[in-house]
Amino acid sequence: MEVGCVLNPVVKEITLQSIQSYAEVSGDRNPLHCSSDVADDSLLRGVSAHGMMTVAFVSQMMGEAFGEAWLTGGEIEVSFRAPVRPGSTLEIAGSIAERIVQKDGVVFVCDISCRTRSDEVVATAKTRVLVPW
Repeated sequence: MEVGCVLNPVVKEITLQSIQSYAEVSGDRNPLHCSSDVADDSLLRGVSAHGMMTVAFVSQMMGEAFGEAWLTGGEIEVSFRAPVRPGSTLEIAGSIAERIVQKDGVVFVCDISCRTRSDEVVATAKTRVLVPW
């Protein structure tokens, strides 16, 4: 893998059911994510997916690209830019921005974007993963 290499994207349909399922699995049942009665009156102006749900999709893409190296030592820094609404389709895409050769392996730094089908950027991320020799 070289600088500029494009990672296989991950596409996810976000539904109210998938948000509620994530809330159950994560234990984060904040009404901003699950109740339109509460969320509609909030600063977010409606139900939105958990930020960590989006991060999980980034992690899925990185795991598919780098396997065990990502699972055992990947790092991610995320900036959330907009809420992810039920009914959205997200595309998580990225590429290798840096390739740093070290004595114990190669560190790949990737730039990631999470966009809706209408091209709204909802999150960006920078990831790092050491792939040992």
